[in-house]
Amino acid sequence: MAVMLTRSICHAQTKDTLTGSSFKTLQYLKRISGHQTVAGIHNREPNTWPDRWTNEVFAVTGKYPGLWSGDFLFQADNIQNRQVMIDEALKEWN
Repeated sequence: MAVMLTRSICHAQTKDTLTGSSFKTLQYLKRISGHQTVAGIHNREPNTWPDRWTNEVFAVTGKYPGLWSGDFLFQADNIQNRQVMIDEALKEWN
């Protein structure tokens, strides 16, 4: 099971209804559909370093990916560090 969140193109809203800015990310993606591309990276193993591949993309390109993705993973070490990945997912969203 993977988790994918946007980075930089929007921020999570609090106390929103299910209209308007609650769907800011989806609205953005629909608006650019067919005209622009948002690139992302899946930060797979290890969960102890959940922004490893995001940082690698930045080191190579000088730009952060527009989408962040992580994975819950099922190896013992990764299971023990899922909260680290979840904390990174929250950081990337906010």
